[in-house]
Amino acid sequence: MADVVLNPSFPDADFKRLQDQQVSQIANEKKNPQGMVMRVMPELLYGKDHPYGMPMSGTGEEDIVKTLSLDDVKGFYNRWLRPNNATIVVTGDITMPELVEKLEKRFSAWKKADVPKKSHSGSKNRRHRQQNLPDRSS
Repeated sequence: MADVVLNPSFPDADFKRLQDQQVSQIANEKKNPQGMVMRVMPELLYGKDHPYGMPMSGTGEEDIVKTLSLDDVKGFYNRWLRPNNATIVVTGDITMPELVEKLEKRFSAWKKADVPKKSHSGSKNRRHRQQNLPDRSS
């Protein structure tokens, strides 16, 4: 795991393949009633600008996924994947001193860096009834 974090590989062919898969997954979600609900409900509950307002599937929006570049992915990695912005979860038969020693040995080259601050206002609590009909024409 440390090698993947410290020396990430971003092959262009893999990026393009995964990008196409993501766009296909979004199209499939839009064809399925349950998928449609999972796409629109978070925005209706929390609002478009809230972090939880994204589709529950995590697939994102088709127009945005199509425009992403490999440089965008690398920039995201360099901006957000830092030890001061990460959590490593370990399970198994190991003592804390053993774990700390192994993690320090493998991740010592991973350096802290400033990460952007995320802020948002609270969710949009709607106090009125509302009916939403998604447009399935596209």
